[in-house]
Amino acid sequence: MELGADLGQSALPADQEPDPDDENEIDESKSSSGVLQIMSGDNFGRIIPLKRNLTRIGHAGGDCAMIARREDGYFISFLEGPNPPSINRQPIGDQVQILTDGDVIEVGGTQMQFHY
Repeated sequence: MELGADLGQSALPADQEPDPDDENEIDESKSSSGVLQIMSGDNFGRIIPLKRNLTRIGHAGGDCAMIARREDGYFISFLEGPNPPSINRQPIGDQVQILTDGDVIEVGGTQMQFHY
């Protein structure tokens, strides 16, 4: 699962990731930023800060979605793959959908919880 990558860039390899102890603490000064917490798979518990305007989640060439950070919130949309992402077990199809605190997102079989 490729998480937290900019559009057109790959996520960092595991040996170049920031210290995991630092990732599990959410800095209160960044409370206006959203985060994704991985709820399943190899990266269970990992927290992905959504600091950039566009964050791609999923596998290039497989199930892939985009989270856009806008002034009025965070929005998820389907990019590619056989299965669109779901929010709270409801597929979003080709629609752009706003994320709310506590939403459970599933992309490519990996569940993540959105926090704002």
